[in-house]
Amino acid sequence: MPVTRTNSLVDPYNHHRQLRAFKPHNSSESEVIIVSSDEEDVPLPRKRRAAHRGASKLRSRRRPRPSEEVVVISDGESTHIPSTSKELIELRQENERLRKALAESAKVHSPPPPSPQEPYKQLLEAANEAKKKLLLSLEDHVSCEICTCKMWTPYALPCGHTFCRGCLQDWFSTSLAQFMQANPQHDQNPPHMQQLRHMLQNPRISLQSRQHIERELKRFQDLLPKPEYICPSCRTPVKSRPSENYALKSLVRVVAEASGESSPQKPTPVGRARSPGNIWEGFFP
Repeated sequence: MPVTRTNSLVDPYNHHRQLRAFKPHNSSESEVIIVSSDEEDVPLPRKRRAAHRGASKLRSRRRPRPSEEVVVISDGESTHIPSTSKELIELRQENERLRKALAESAKVHSPPPPSPQEPYKQLLEAANEAKKKLLLSLEDHVSCEICTCKMWTPYALPCGHTFCRGCLQDWFSTSLAQFMQANPQHDQNPPHMQQLRHMLQNPRISLQSRQHIERELKRFQDLLPKPEYICPSCRTPVKSRPSENYALKSLVRVVAEASGESSPQKPTPVGRARSPGNIWEGFFP
């Protein structure tokens, strides 16, 4: 505060009143004192100075102390405080951008949600897979060991093994051809056996005579050399005609229908009945 100089004498009492006029009476934070400097210090009277000191002590005792102390530190450089609302807007925009990017990434990489029919599709696929396994396991039982095809007309031998009718015919025909090649003079139906068979066709002969002719015919047949037929699987001799396996025939058709196959239709030979015994006549008279 600049120092002012005056030529007039200052009244000490008037000067003291001016100092008291500038003091705030009801301030709890600070006390402002204006000091004026003159050319010479004017001493105050001792009594007034002592009274003024006592009044100052009394006011200092009555003045309440501030509850908190505030310290302000300031340096020479100015600090830039960014706007809080602007930063909040930028953070919200960045959060929204990241959320959209995450949603797009989830759409690309995550599998589509299962449809309501998905459980039924899974059950259907499991049933089809079990059906395929069952059909594969049954294929070995309904297939012929010789041709590895389905036995549409299966025939069982006395030993228990079953084969296709065509495969058995070819198998027996091979054995018969080998026998005929080794015995070119062999006659499977000699004249005396033909005569006995002709006698059996007469309906007027007695029962006793018929039985006698049948025994003689069998004895002559046993004496004749004949080809030896065996089972293609176990090599057991086959001495009687094969019999058709109707149970296996039905199973073959069920398995074929489940696999989408149909039974092949073979034409009936001309001039021959569809009797199962006729197809084995040339091998087992």
